[in-house]
Amino acid sequence: MGFWTDIFTVETWSQAGQREFRVSGFPPPTPGRGGYFTSTFAAVEVGDVLACYVKAPAQRWVGMLRVESPMFLDYDDALWGTGSDGRALFPARFETSPLIALPVEQGLPVQATLGVLRCMDPRSYSGMFRRSLKRMPAEDGAKLMELLSEPREASPVRLPRKRPKRIPPPAIERPADELALDSERRGRATPHTELVWKLITLGKALGCDVWVAPDERGKSFDGHDFAGHVLKAFPPVGVDPASAEVIRSIDVLWIRGRTIVAAFEVEATTSIYSGLLRMSDLVALQPNTSIDLFIVAPDERRSKVYGEITRPTFESFDPPLRDRCRYLSASNVDAALERTRPPLNRYLQPGVVREFSEEARFEDEAA
Repeated sequence: MGFWTDIFTVETWSQAGQREFRVSGFPPPTPGRGGYFTSTFAAVEVGDVLACYVKAPAQRWVGMLRVESPMFLDYDDALWGTGSDGRALFPARFETSPLIALPVEQGLPVQATLGVLRCMDPRSYSGMFRRSLKRMPAEDGAKLMELLSEPREASPVRLPRKRPKRIPPPAIERPADELALDSERRGRATPHTELVWKLITLGKALGCDVWVAPDERGKSFDGHDFAGHVLKAFPPVGVDPASAEVIRSIDVLWIRGRTIVAAFEVEATTSIYSGLLRMSDLVALQPNTSIDLFIVAPDERRSKVYGEITRPTFESFDPPLRDRCRYLSASNVDAALERTRPPLNRYLQPGVVREFSEEARFEDEAA
C-alpha cells in the first residue's frame, strides 16, 4: 500500500465532502515540465491511500482516502466548477472511499507533524505541498493515519485579511466653504501615515530597501509619496507562495538583498489584534524565521499592546509570540531616527532598531 499527498483548499475540501469524499480530482495529464504526467497517475494503484491536506490559511491534515479505481478523465462532472473553456476543473480523477475525513476545524495542524513524520523536515517541508501526488514513506502514512484518528478539539480557521474596497459616495453639490473644509481634512496627515513614513525613512537610512503593503503604497506624508521611496515589486526572498502572500501584506518590511531583516505592523489607531494575527501567521508559516518583528504604536497604546500580545492565543506559541514580536513606541521611532543622523549613523546596522524596542510583558510585570 502506497501513500500519496492530495492537496486541497478549504473550498475544494468542502466540495469533495458534497460527494462524501467518493472522488478526488487533479489537473489533467500534461506533457510539459511541472505538470501531472500520465506516469504519475499510473503509479497510483488501487488500494493506495491519499493523505489529504488543506493548505493556507488552514494548513492542516484532514483525511485519508483509499483509492478504489485507476485514474479516469471526466470533463463533464463540474464538482469543482468549470474553467474558461466550460469544461470541468480537475478532470483526472480517482474513485475513493474515506478512511478518515475530518472537518477542516478538526484537522491536524501541520506544525504538529514537523519532525514527527520523516518527510516533514522543519526546514523544507513546504515543498511537500506545492503539488499533489507526492509519495510519502509508508511509515509516515501509517503514523499520519494514527495521528488523524486521535480526538482533538476543533479550532477555527482564520481567513486572510481582506481590506474592503472603498466605494466613493455619489457626487452631490455642496457649498464651497464645506468643500474647502473637506479638502483641508483630506490633506491632514494621520498618525498612521506619519509612522509609516518614518519607518520608510529609517529603513533607507540603515541601508535597506523598503516594501510597504499594497494598500499603503498610494499614501503620502508631508509631501512625500510613499510609492516613490519604496520597492515597486515584491522581491524574491526565498519563501513559499503562502508565506509570501502573508508577508507582502505586512505594513512595512526592511529588505537587504534577498533577505527580510525586519517587519513592522503599524497600529496607531486600528485594532492591534489584527496586526498580531498577521505576525502570528508569519511565525506559523516560517517557524524558523530570523526576521525581527515589531508592533509600532503610539506611547499611550503601550498597555493595549501588552494586553493583546499576552492573550492565551499568542501565549500558546512555542515560544510565545511576545518572545518573537517586540513593541516599538512612536517616541522610540523618533529616537532611532535621531541615531541615524550624521555623524551618529556610521556603521549602523538594521538590527539597531531592537535597542529602541521592548518586549511586551504581562500587566503585572509591566507595573
